[in-house]
Amino acid sequence: MKKLFGLLSVLMILASFLLVPNQDVFAKVIVTYPEVTAVLLGPPICEKVWTSGSVSHIRDCVFQQAYSSDDDFRLVGTNTLTMNQNIFGEYGFPAVGHGTWVLEAELVEGGYWAGTYTANIDETGYMSVYIRGKGYGTLEGLQLDNITHGMGGADTVTITTLPSYDGPEP
Repeated sequence: MKKLFGLLSVLMILASFLLVPNQDVFAKVIVTYPEVTAVLLGPPICEKVWTSGSVSHIRDCVFQQAYSSDDDFRLVGTNTLTMNQNIFGEYGFPAVGHGTWVLEAELVEGGYWAGTYTANIDETGYMSVYIRGKGYGTLEGLQLDNITHGMGGADTVTITTLPSYDGPEP
């Protein structure tokens, strides 16, 4: 009886595997590299600026950039940045900074980008800015990464489209 029960159990388990529908998964991550151009819309407006010893401290500086892209309309709009920076030299470098950014996507209803960035200016004045963010609203499911070497001009960004994204396509 035990052998029969064991054999029936094995057959039921095998039958359950055969009856479960086999579905292919088609979701995948898509990575694109659109070019974006940023133009400063004016000087930063800073809440706090002070010097302590040989270090200049700048806090809560807000400035805006106009973003445009021929490759991806989701990157067209006004980018508002808030910056905090410490300057260790008398000419504006070396320096380190960080902040937040919000890009209002003017051509995408109900969508915007937001994220953070860090910046480093070495002793020669060479700047590297590491930008990371994601889409919100109708841009939910997109991630944006960029390494740029200035605060303006043309750059190629990386946009990662996650399987959950169902918003507008470029």
